[in-house]
Amino acid sequence: MKKFFLTLICLVSVLFAAAPTCHKSSAYNYCRYVGKVEQVYISNGNAILIYIDTPLDVNLANSNGLAATKSDAILLRVNDSNKVFSDYFYSTALTALTANKKVMIQMKDVSGGYLVADRIWIHKD
Repeated sequence: MKKFFLTLICLVSVLFAAAPTCHKSSAYNYCRYVGKVEQVYISNGNAILIYIDTPLDVNLANSNGLAATKSDAILLRVNDSNKVFSDYFYSTALTALTANKKVMIQMKDVSGGYLVADRIWIHKD
């Protein structure tokens, strides 16, 4: 019985920690991450980094037209044109981190080797 519960716990943890997936569509190429936020970082250099629990396979991103070299975080650059979105994005990521909720983040660009986020959802666990 103990083995059953240990196996079940391991299976559940694998199901909730998935590496980002990448896709090609007729409109654009993109990657999507569904999982937990491990850490939220913001710098005075106008960068928000969302560290994820399962690294990206950069070869998968590259094969889908996104030349990523960084695998452990997702980037959002803060500038005057996206100030409101950046505030909402940071707030959503921070809420997910503190509430230990899963997020879905979609990325369709690369900057500095990081996939760049363009939307975020919080999942109900």
